[in-house]
Amino acid sequence: PLLTMILGLLACGVSSVRAGEPGGTGGPVKVEVRKTVDGKWELVRGGKPYFVKGGGGDYSRELLVGDGGNSIRLWGVDANTRKELDEDEKQGVTVALGYWVGHKRDGFKADDPATVKRQLEDFKQVVRTYRNHPAVLIWSIGNEMENGNDTPALWASVEDLAKAAHELDPNHPTMTVIAEVGGSKVANLHKYCPDIDIVGINSYAGGQNVGDRYLKQVPAGTAKPYIITEFGPPGQWEYWSKTAFKALNEMTSAEKATWYSNSYQKTVLGHPGECLGSYAFLWGNKVEATATWYGMFLPDGSKLAAADTMQALWTGKTPKYLCPVINKLTLNGTNEVSAGDTVTASVDASDPQVGKLKYEWAMYSELGTYRIRQQGATVGQAFTEAIGQNGEPQVSVKMPDMKGVYRIYCYVRNEHGAAATGNLPVLVKNGREMSFKAPMAKLPYFIFGEEQNNTYFASGYTGNYNAVAMDLNYPDNQHSGKTC
Repeated sequence: PLLTMILGLLACGVSSVRAGEPGGTGGPVKVEVRKTVDGKWELVRGGKPYFVKGGGGDYSRELLVGDGGNSIRLWGVDANTRKELDEDEKQGVTVALGYWVGHKRDGFKADDPATVKRQLEDFKQVVRTYRNHPAVLIWSIGNEMENGNDTPALWASVEDLAKAAHELDPNHPTMTVIAEVGGSKVANLHKYCPDIDIVGINSYAGGQNVGDRYLKQVPAGTAKPYIITEFGPPGQWEYWSKTAFKALNEMTSAEKATWYSNSYQKTVLGHPGECLGSYAFLWGNKVEATATWYGMFLPDGSKLAAADTMQALWTGKTPKYLCPVINKLTLNGTNEVSAGDTVTASVDASDPQVGKLKYEWAMYSELGTYRIRQQGATVGQAFTEAIGQNGEPQVSVKMPDMKGVYRIYCYVRNEHGAAATGNLPVLVKNGREMSFKAPMAKLPYFIFGEEQNNTYFASGYTGNYNAVAMDLNYPDNQHSGKTC
């Protein structure tokens, strides 16, 4: 009876799943990268052409599908991966499933055989665990690990992973993700990684022409197909507009949406047969550089203009209800003041639906660094009571008695769950040294766990303490002086 049942399942076209490898309800869906008769690249899933309309992040899949999207990108696997994949399958969403390849700055040594072997064995287990899940679209191997380590050894280790993926899983292609296309990374990738099927490219300020630049890096007709794996407004590390006191002049949410549109139209849609799709950054929200620099949604779920833009690009139709627009955000007078001074901030905003707008203002101390921050990071110290007439389009803000940089945020919401954001940096030139008042925690307070924004991340080693060393000359993000 058991043999009869197995033969019956195979006759019905149901893919087999190995013992100990739970998949989704129907087993893996075959995904291929292939060339058409006219020499164009295409991604094929389940026998049908598949163009990636994706978001990078783990926000609502239901909203993604409603906006016309079909895929999400995850940077790595964790305790929630199985649950996420099951939800993706339920919503009809595919996943570029990431595996985090070690970075040199974090101590990864691509030229150490033992280190590379440990990574390879770990990756093999990841592939065995998830290869039969129907939501998996692509194995996304690494993210920007070539930064400071664009070496043959690094790319050889990536090739080892890609080759293992093909040997263990014939149903899904491989992709590796690089930061922009400068230097020799594109040529090296093509030279040392024949088992990489797709090149993922993260590009922000250069998003409008990164496809053109990528294709010029290798001989005509030899370039692997690409997916734009991150794009959006210019990154804080490359942004040009700053105050006299070096604070970044952040774009409004509507201004950022223009960057999404231009990058998508010119680099994604502009290269049919070479670009297989994209993942907009970030499908969700996070604190990085400021409280609002990235993210297509606010923490309360309000959508921002980037979400409207991507919905229009994915569906070809303008959303029924659009986000409000901040036309002008100004500070009355100088942005360099003395401790305890009161400044006036004003916003001119409009709603495409000509509806009622709600205004919310907030002020935080600047984060102190514009470096990339982990998911779950929090904004600086809040100064809620400093804002007078909150809820109005014009407010008075009493600056703290501590010197330093502060940022005044304006959130404008309409009646349809949509919002606009903008902010103004202000320097307090004198006063006492800035101190940080930790927010009151709600008890019980979970340090780390599933289904929460984890505040703390593992940062130490156990076992071989000889692998840990202190670099007394490390110059990055120092508190004072030239080194840490």
